Amino acid sequence: FTLFESKVQPLMDNLRHQVIYNDLNRGNLLVSEDCPDLVSGIIDFGDAVDSPLICDLAVACSYFIDESLDPLQRVQSIIQSFQRVLPLTKTELSILPVLIAMRLVTTILITEWRAQQQPDNEAYIRRHTAYAKRAIKVMYGLSTSGRLQTLAGDTN
Repeated sequence: FTLFESKVQPLMDNLRHQVIYNDLNRGNLLVSEDCPDLVSGIIDFGDAVDSPLICDLAVACSYFIDESLDPLQRVQSIIQSFQRVLPLTKTELSILPVLIAMRLVTTILITEWRAQQQPDNEAYIRRHTAYAKRAIKVMYGLSTSGRLQTLAGDTN
């Protein structure tokens, strides 16, 4: 929260804004039967909102961090693909790691609140909590090693 308040929040009004999808995850992707690596459609537009466009990329990236030897490989691939279609500014790239982390924190906070509100549906509601907690730990480890700061630099 401190990083968001000090590094991101002061920039929010000056970032490029547009309507963003805001929920790009595996569950909302349709893939081709012939080629499962080819996205053929996107479903569930219920989270669309006017926001800085970099937030859309941060949300998508938050779903693809893993605990492998190279936990950001898929994230970097997503960023590179985004960059080919819509190049990001240096400012946008510089705040992307913080926005990814904030999306993971938001996932945990909303999930926990919703689980308390709907205890009969708790298991379903919390289905992403364990992943979000692991991904935050991975990002924290990368930030303390200095690797996370290279995320933006690795995309060019």
